[in-house]
Amino acid sequence: MKRNGRIMMNLLVALGVSQFAIGCGKQDINTEKVTEQETIIEATDRQAEEIETETESEEPVLFRVAIISGSGTYVPDVPSADAKDGFFGLQGEQYDVYEVCENEKEGTTYYKIKVDGKTRYLDADAVQVLSDKVLFRIKVTDSRGTYLIGKPEEEEYGDAILVEQGTEWDVYSEHTSQEGNIYYEVRIDGRPYYAYANQVQKIEEN
Repeated sequence: MKRNGRIMMNLLVALGVSQFAIGCGKQDINTEKVTEQETIIEATDRQAEEIETETESEEPVLFRVAIISGSGTYVPDVPSADAKDGFFGLQGEQYDVYEVCENEKEGTTYYKIKVDGKTRYLDADAVQVLSDKVLFRIKVTDSRGTYLIGKPEEEEYGDAILVEQGTEWDVYSEHTSQEGNIYYEVRIDGRPYYAYANQVQKIEEN
């Protein structure tokens, strides 16, 4: 009887130790899971911070421009006429501007742009600042139609397009030429053209 009692006691002790061991094992596993989750959360936070830092470091776009020079313009890698590397931009091409640079020696203003990830510069005199705001709407009233020109100057027509009477456009800006004539900037496929004010009529004000 005593022997059986000792056996039962040993079994109970062994069972208790086993349960304790299993409980510790579960606790260790849970601890590992918590540690793993914390590591994932920390890694995700770091990635979010890196993305946020990259976003903050991106240069803001100041405005958008289009080349209006009928002969196009050279787009160098430095804001200077003495640049040795660049390419030739054609009339109508548009770019986002990230910085306005003044070359005091040349007395020229350049706009910093990016082409295929590379920094380039546009001569401000060869481009037109584009606006997304519509000022008003116009319609061609001249029975002969009117020509849309690439630049608001009589001596630099660029690519001229003849349009018929009754044609309508939204106007984005208004320009006065050196001769004192008024031209309205309109868009065709995103490219700026200019209509002679005397041959059109305002039909809708914003």
